[in-house]
Amino acid sequence: AFKKIETKIEIPTHKIEEFVKTFEGKETIAILQAIAFGSGIIPTYDSARQNAENQAKEFVLQHIIPVQLYQGDLVIKTISGDEEKLEFSTIRNFMLGYNLGVNVLMPRIIDLIKKQDCDYSEHTLKFFEDAPLIEKENLKFIKDGLDYYFKDENLACAHIFTFQVEAILRNILKILGVPTFSFRNGEMKARMLDDVISALSSINGFEKDFIKFLEIFLIDLRGENLRNNVAHGLCEYKYFDRRICDLLFIILIRIASYHIQKTNT
Repeated sequence: AFKKIETKIEIPTHKIEEFVKTFEGKETIAILQAIAFGSGIIPTYDSARQNAENQAKEFVLQHIIPVQLYQGDLVIKTISGDEEKLEFSTIRNFMLGYNLGVNVLMPRIIDLIKKQDCDYSEHTLKFFEDAPLIEKENLKFIKDGLDYYFKDENLACAHIFTFQVEAILRNILKILGVPTFSFRNGEMKARMLDDVISALSSINGFEKDFIKFLEIFLIDLRGENLRNNVAHGLCEYKYFDRRICDLLFIILIRIASYHIQKTNT
């Protein structure tokens, strides 16, 4: 007989409420800045890796068995090597961490913003308008996306935000003087998102955990692969929930908080 593996997750409600209370009385823009860098929604990849290594030692059989990933009825990837399985377990732990964080914190924070700021929509848009790495053309899309976001119209919001994240990340390379097109098969083509994220990972200021979050959430088959699944029409209707929109919103907030600082070399 197989051993049933269960994990108990305790959510410290009082600590969550205490954390949310730290935003009481603060301006919306200040709260958004805090979400970008200090909310603890995005976990550390190193801790996810450590948990994966501990799980591999404790649940040996689970770690031995190969894993198959499905897209509908099709097997799209088989994970069999020891390091492959350890990395896959790390990714799953990382996903558990950011999903727990966003589901617990974001509804409370957004509700607080709406409660204490009657002009929260305008102030949120102003936050993005002041962002040095977001161009005017992107703001047109973000404005519509925010309208859908605050109205809980998740399907429309997710489609707008997903591709604005990609467009803005590519624009950052352009601002930094890094080529945003590549020459392939006799044609100039926009760099794919995985290539864009890889290029950003080598730039000082883009934290490892945030880069890993972008990879796992947007482009990794072993993660959520959101961008590619949306682009190819592979998502079920029910997939577009509040969680997806909150995570995309967090990415946009983080990007909007970055500033480019030139250094002498």
